[in-house]
Amino acid sequence: MARRSGLANNLSKILTLASAAALLAAGCGASGGGGGGGYFIDPDASTSFGNDTASTADTGSGKDTGAPLDTSTVKDSTTGSDVQLQDTTVQDTAPKDTTPLDTTGGTDSKPTDTKTDTAVKDVPVVNTCGTGGDIASLLKCTEGPVDFTLTGALVTYVEPSGFFVYDTSSSRGMLIYVGTTWPYPKPKVDDEITLHITKYASYQGQQEVTASDSLVVTGAGTASTTALNLATVDAASFAEDYESRLLTGKGLKVKVLNGPDGVVTLPMAGDITLRVDGTTNLCAGATFELKSGVLTQFGGAYRVQIMNGAADLGTVDTAGCGAAPGYDSSNWGFEEASSADPPPDFYKVGSGMSVVRDTANAHAGAAGAKVVLTSQDNQDLFSGLQVPVAAGQKATMSVWIKDNDPAGRARLGLVFYKADGTTVAASQYSGSYSTDGAAWVLLSYSFTAPADVASVRGLLRMYDVVPTGGTWAGSATVYIDDWSVAVQ
Repeated sequence: MARRSGLANNLSKILTLASAAALLAAGCGASGGGGGGGYFIDPDASTSFGNDTASTADTGSGKDTGAPLDTSTVKDSTTGSDVQLQDTTVQDTAPKDTTPLDTTGGTDSKPTDTKTDTAVKDVPVVNTCGTGGDIASLLKCTEGPVDFTLTGALVTYVEPSGFFVYDTSSSRGMLIYVGTTWPYPKPKVDDEITLHITKYASYQGQQEVTASDSLVVTGAGTASTTALNLATVDAASFAEDYESRLLTGKGLKVKVLNGPDGVVTLPMAGDITLRVDGTTNLCAGATFELKSGVLTQFGGAYRVQIMNGAADLGTVDTAGCGAAPGYDSSNWGFEEASSADPPPDFYKVGSGMSVVRDTANAHAGAAGAKVVLTSQDNQDLFSGLQVPVAAGQKATMSVWIKDNDPAGRARLGLVFYKADGTTVAASQYSGSYSTDGAAWVLLSYSFTAPADVASVRGLLRMYDVVPTGGTWAGSATVYIDDWSVAVQ
C-alpha cells in the first residue's frame, strides 16, 4: 500500500479549511439554533494513526472565543496533524456536531461530537522497515504486513513450497514460503534475485517471508561459496549467520530417525537435529552423502533439513541399520526408573524443554513426568511407538496433566504416517489447551485417520504464555502421566 505524500496531505488540509471557511462566510451553520452555531470540519488532531481520539471537541485555536462566535480561524487549522500520512478512506462524510453548539451565552452546551464517523479511515500503515534492501534490514521489521524490496539475495535451496535465500552483505538468510500456488516462476539455486515482499513472520525461530510478488532474476551467483560442508564443521558451531545456507557433506550418520524427525552425527564432532521430508531409504545407523540440504531453525535449535527426498542425497549405506528402535507403550505411565531426558519410549523436538521422570508428582503409580519449558518457541514431546491405524478409524490421544503454572500451557496432537514412514499432510492439533489448576485433569483429543495411512503417534506441544503487557517468565512447568494413544 503506497503512502500519501506530505505535499498531498497538506493540500488536503488546505482544501478542507478553505471549504469550511467558505461555509462560514456564507452564514451556513448547523441545522437549527442561533446565529453563532459553527459548522466544524474536524481534521484529525491526534498523532496516532490520525484518529479522533480526543474526548473533547472544539479545543483548537478557532474555539468560540467570544461573540459573535466562530469569527476567527476554523478549528483544527494546525499543520501538525496526521503525521503518519494515512487517511486512505474519507472519514466524517456526514457532518459532526449536527446539534447546534453555543446556544446560550457563547458557551458550548454539547462539548463532544454527537455524530460518529460514517466511514472508516486510517487503515494501519504498512511497515516499510527503513531504506535497506538486505535481509538484515528485513529482520528489523515488525512482523506482519510490509512493503519491502529485497535485493541482491542468492537462492541457496529450492523445495516444493518455497525457497531459501542468503546475502553475504549482511550474513543473514531467510525462507521465502510460497505454498502450493506460486505467483511467479520458481527460481533456481544460484539465481541472484530482487523480490517484493508484502508479509514477514517467523515460526519456531525460523524467519520467513509469507507473502511476496514480483520476483526478478538479476544475475547468477554461486551458492557453493556460502555452503557449509558438514564434514568439516562442529555441530556446536552453528549460529544465526549459518541459517538458510546450502548444506553438503559426506560421511554423515543417522543416529536416530523416527518418521521424519531424527538426529544426525557429523564426522568432525557433534550431533544435530535432522528433518527428512520426502521418500528416502535413510534409517537409524545409515551413513550417507548430502548433496544439497538447508540449515533451518525449529524450537530454538538448528537442524539439517532435507526437503526433496532422495534427490538431495548421494550414496546411502544402510549396512549399519539395525532393527527399528524398541519403542512400545510399556513406559507411558513413566514407571520405568530412568534419568533420561526424555524418559524411555519418548523423544522430543526442540532444545528448549526438559522432560524427566518425577516421583514427587504422579497421577497414578510411583511417578509421572515433569515437563519444563525454557524457550518462547514451541516444543514437542512425542511417544516413539507408531500405533497401527487405517483410513477412517478414529485415533485418540490422551494424557493426564497438572498445569499449575500461568507461564505455560500445553495441548495434544496426532501425527499420521504412511507405510514408508513419511507423514500424511500436517499434524493435527486439539483446539483445547491445558488450564491452570492444582488438580490433575485428563486431556483428550480424537481425529479420524485420513487416506493412505499406516500408523499414528501422539504428541504434546508446550507453549509459553506471556500476559498482556507482561514479559516471559523464563520457564513454565507442567506434570504429565498415563499417556495413551488408542485406535477404534
